[in-house]
Amino acid sequence: MALVSLDGQIQFVNHAFGEAFAMQVATLNAQGGMEVLCDAALFDRVCTELQRGAPSLTLPMWQGTPPQEYQVEWSALYTPTGQLQHIQVTWKRQEQATTITLSREHLLKLDHIRTLILSSDNLICELTADGAYSYVSDSVTTLLGYQPKELLGKTVYDFMHPEDLIRVQETAAKSLAAQEPMYREVYRLLHQSGEYVWVETSTRLRFYKGTVTSMVSSMRSVDQQKKLERRLRESEQLYRTVARHYPNGSISLIEPDYRVTFIDGQELSQGGLKQHAFLNHTVFDLFNEGHDTLREQLARAFAGEAVSFDLKQQDQHFTHHLVPVFDEHEEVAYLLDVAHNITDRVKVSEAVETQRQYLRQIIDAVPSPIFVRSTEGVLLLANQAVADRLGRSIHELENNTDWLAEYDPNQITLYLEFDQQALQQQRTVSREETVTDAHGEIRHYLTIKKALHLPSGEQQILSVATDITALKQSENELRDKNEVLNIALAHIEKEDLRKTQQLEEARQLQRAIIPRRVPQTTHLDLVFYQQPALEVGGDYFDYAQHTDRDLTLVLGDVTGHGMRSSLLGVMVKSYFQTLASQHDTPQVMQQIHRAIRNLNLRGMYMGLQLLRITDYTLSLTTAAMPPLLWYHARTQEISTLIRPGLFLGVQDDQNFIEEQHTLESGDLLIALTDGLLERFNADGQIFGLARLKQVILTVADQTPEAIKEHLLATNESWGGNATPHDDITFLVVRMR
Repeated sequence: MALVSLDGQIQFVNHAFGEAFAMQVATLNAQGGMEVLCDAALFDRVCTELQRGAPSLTLPMWQGTPPQEYQVEWSALYTPTGQLQHIQVTWKRQEQATTITLSREHLLKLDHIRTLILSSDNLICELTADGAYSYVSDSVTTLLGYQPKELLGKTVYDFMHPEDLIRVQETAAKSLAAQEPMYREVYRLLHQSGEYVWVETSTRLRFYKGTVTSMVSSMRSVDQQKKLERRLRESEQLYRTVARHYPNGSISLIEPDYRVTFIDGQELSQGGLKQHAFLNHTVFDLFNEGHDTLREQLARAFAGEAVSFDLKQQDQHFTHHLVPVFDEHEEVAYLLDVAHNITDRVKVSEAVETQRQYLRQIIDAVPSPIFVRSTEGVLLLANQAVADRLGRSIHELENNTDWLAEYDPNQITLYLEFDQQALQQQRTVSREETVTDAHGEIRHYLTIKKALHLPSGEQQILSVATDITALKQSENELRDKNEVLNIALAHIEKEDLRKTQQLEEARQLQRAIIPRRVPQTTHLDLVFYQQPALEVGGDYFDYAQHTDRDLTLVLGDVTGHGMRSSLLGVMVKSYFQTLASQHDTPQVMQQIHRAIRNLNLRGMYMGLQLLRITDYTLSLTTAAMPPLLWYHARTQEISTLIRPGLFLGVQDDQNFIEEQHTLESGDLLIALTDGLLERFNADGQIFGLARLKQVILTVADQTPEAIKEHLLATNESWGGNATPHDDITFLVVRMR
C-alpha cells in the first residue's frame, strides 16, 4: 500500500509493499515519485477519474521481480471539506490479497507523526537490518550538512570515525545477541564539510520472529558538549601542567560549596602531601586558622572579584590569589586558587624588621643628629639626637615637614640650599652650621651631607651633624692665645735690636719646648735626637702621653730657621698640648693648620707628622713630611709610609687623612725630618732614603739607643767635615 499526493509524490509506503515487490522502501523515499510505480499517463488518467467523483478505480498492472499480475485499486481520500487530497494505492495479487486500508483517523495520525518528524531538531532515520539508511528526516541537513537522499542506501558505518567504528559495532552486536529493544551510543560522524561531529544516538530494534527486520534511530548533536568536555580536560591538563611547574606553590579549583575539586603543584610534592587528602574537602576543613578572613575573601571572589590575601597554616605562610571563572551565563562557576608559599619571604621580612630595629637602636645611640630628608624637605628618618634637639618625638618628626617651623625662614633657605649643593655635586659635602636648640641654647654643628640614589630613581639627602660647640670654644681660646702670640711676636721683632741676644733667647725658648725626657710606657721604647743647623733650628718634636699604653708623638719642620721658626714652633707646641687629647688626629692637624694660616707669617709654613700609638694600633696623619719607615720584625722588611701633601698654612682649604696600621712586637718606627736624608758628602752625593733603609736593616735587632748612635755615626761619616746645612731630627720607636 502507498499513499500518494495529487502531484505524484509518494507520502507513505508500508513494508508489505517492499516485501511483496522486493523493492527497497528507501528507493521509493529517495525518488519520491509515482514514476517508479507507473507511467505518467496512467497516473494522469487515475487522477482525472477520481476528480470526476469516482470513489475508486481498479486496474490490472504487472509489478515485481519476476513480474506478477496485480489488481491495483486507486481510492480517493478527501478533506473534511470534500476536496480530493490523497490517493491510496493498494496492490492485490490474484492468489493472495494484501489489501491494507487505512482509516481517515490513521491517515491523520500518520500525517501528524510526519509533521513532528519534520519539525524535530533530532535526526530521525530508519535503517535496514544490515544498517543501511531507508529513511532520513530533513534535520540531517542541520546536523550533518547532507541532503536526505545522500544518505539513503548507505550505512551509518560509511560515515563513522575509524576510532569509534569497532566500539560501536561491538555495542550493536551485543544488543542484537541479547535481543535488547534499544541501545544508546555516542560517536563521531563525518560532516559534509569534511570534519567529524559528535552525536548521541538512541536506536530501537524491530524484531520479527527473533530476527531484526529494521531499526529506527533518533540522533542529536553532542558536539558542543564534547568540545566543552575536551576543553575542560585540556584546561585541567593545563592547570596540572602549570601547577606542577609552579615553584613553592599550588593551583586548585574551589566549587561554590567550597569543595576543592582539583589541586596540584610543587608544594604538594615537596611536602610529601597527597591530592586525595584535599579533594572533595572544603577549604574550611583544610585550614584550621583564619576562617573569618577566608570566609570574607571567598565571598568577594564568588561575587566576581579577584582577590589576594595572606593566610598562615601552622608554621607556613601562603599568599592566595582567588580568580573567579565564569560560565556561559556570566556566573561564577568556580574559583581558581593560586597559592604561593611565602614562608621564606616572611622570615626574611621578619629578619629585615629585626635588623631595622637593631639599626634604629644603633643610630639612636649615636649622640650626633642623623637624619634623611627628601628633595621636598620631608624628614624621612631621624634619630633620637634630632628629636632631643627639636624637643619632639621621632614619630612626630618622621614623614613630616613641620619640623621646619622650628627655624626662621633664613635658616630654612640655607638648609635647603645646602641640600641642593649635595645633590648637584654628587659627593660628600660639609659645612658648619649654627642653630638654636629647643632650650634656646646656641649650638655649633659640623654637618656632612651625601646624596642617596635609590633604585627607583628617587634622591634623598643623608645628613650627619656633629656638635662642635666645645671645639668652637677651644678655637676661641686658641684664637685668644694666637693673638697673644702675635703680639709677642710683633714686640720681639720690634725690639730685635741685638740679634745675638735675640737668637740666644730663641735658643732657650726652643730648648724649653723640647721634651726633657722621653715618655715611659709599657708597650714601646723611644729615643729621639735633634741637632739644629744654626743656633736656632726649624725642627720641632713633642709628645702627649694619655695613658701608659697610649701616646701621641709629633714631629715638625718649619720652612726656614732662626727666631721666627722658633716662635712658630712655640705656637705649634701650645696648640698641640691643647688639642692632643682629641682622638681625631686629622682634626688636630686641621686646627694647627688654621692657626698657622691665621698668623700670616709671610712665607713661613710647616711640615708636621702626628703619630698616635694606642696599644699596637698606629694612627698616622702627615703633612709634607718625609716617609715614616716601618721595620717589620716578623718579615725583616721595611715599609715606607708616605702621603703627599702641602705644608700647613699654604692655603685655606686643606684636607688631612688618617691612616691606621697594626704593629707587632719587635717592629721599629723611624720618623725624621729631611736633614738626615739630604746631607751631602764631599762628592756632592745625597745620603738618601735607600741608603738609610740599608743602614737600618743592619742594626734592626739592636736597641733604639744603639740604632740612634749608629745612624748618627753613619751620617757623620758620610758628611765628613762639612757642616750640615739643615736641622737633623729623628726618633726611633721599638714595640715591645
